[in-house]
Amino acid sequence: MKYLSLSALFFLFISIPLFAQSDLSEADSLLQAGVAQIDAGDFDRAWSTLQIGAEKYPQHTLFRYEQAYARMAQKKYKDAVKIMEEILDAPDSYDQYYQMLGNAYDLSGNPKKAIETYEKGLQKYPESGVLHLELGVMYLQKEDYDKAMEYWEGGLTLDPAFPSNYFHAGRIFMMTKNRGWGQIYAEIFLNLEMGTQRSQQVKQMLWYSYNEAVDLDPEPDSEEEEKDDSKEKVVFKFFDDIVVTYDPELKEMILPFPFFFSRSAGVASLHLMKEPITVAKLHAFRSGFLNQWFSDTISAEHFNISLYDYQRRLNEAGLLEAYDYFTFFCEETSKEVQAWFEEHPEKIKELAEWLAANPYPVDQKSAFSRLNLPGIPIGKEEIGELEMQEGE
Repeated sequence: MKYLSLSALFFLFISIPLFAQSDLSEADSLLQAGVAQIDAGDFDRAWSTLQIGAEKYPQHTLFRYEQAYARMAQKKYKDAVKIMEEILDAPDSYDQYYQMLGNAYDLSGNPKKAIETYEKGLQKYPESGVLHLELGVMYLQKEDYDKAMEYWEGGLTLDPAFPSNYFHAGRIFMMTKNRGWGQIYAEIFLNLEMGTQRSQQVKQMLWYSYNEAVDLDPEPDSEEEEKDDSKEKVVFKFFDDIVVTYDPELKEMILPFPFFFSRSAGVASLHLMKEPITVAKLHAFRSGFLNQWFSDTISAEHFNISLYDYQRRLNEAGLLEAYDYFTFFCEETSKEVQAWFEEHPEKIKELAEWLAANPYPVDQKSAFSRLNLPGIPIGKEEIGELEMQEGE
């Protein structure tokens, strides 16, 4: 996992001074100069500049952190390990200190020690999105996908403003039969991280995932169906087989979120009945789904999906169509998307201004994870033909 320059993050996002007011000017200048020299690849000068700061302001370990960053950039991982071990438990350390040390261990060929470091950091910073991310990546390398997903989904719940856990969880799910979860995670990621190489990658995956969810020529289930050409041959597969659980204490069946999703999607799916699938058709589907979802007050109020609330606000602002064209803009859709925006040039500015004024909510109330979606108890006679299994 790519390590980060911690001071660079502070300069961008934190308004609180890094140092006490009495030494702010010189210390700040030294640190910024050292970071700039690292960025320019002038590692010897950067080391000297940061060393001056480290010796003059030993209480501020950011100078040493940036020296470790420089050594990481030079692939001198064992040197970085030594530096980070010295400052790991300093009073001004952060969760990124554990990230840097874990990265250094991993890249120096000691993944076991890296995992131990991330876990130790997580004990100290249990809500750290970046440490959940790193542990997920480590278990992905071990091909332990369940464990990796456990950390990513835990991270996106505890630190909903950190986009990388949505990125990884979304990518994995979009490659499974339960692609519906991946689509939600991926779209939340796109609202948190725009205009990057990763966001463009996710847009393309999202486009493919929606296309793969629509099977316009499924295999017939029976000889009678094969002979009956009057039936529409289309299957919509956002989730694997929907499983209804039975709660022995409540003595009721529990319907999961995918059941209610599929019910709303089924009504909206008429927009996708014929080839080819286009962004225009996907917008019609998503708009229809949204209207159907919120008309079903039971599911909308029970599940409280922040992404759907955000889409509804975009729809009320008259920008959902522009948002959908922006969301699905990738290599395969570029001609269609560009043509639409050329026809509606004012929508680009309107959408950009709206998104800037209405950032995606990242508080704990809006945090989303499939693991935090309890099903809805419902009478057996209302279920129909669905697979059931015992649940707790």
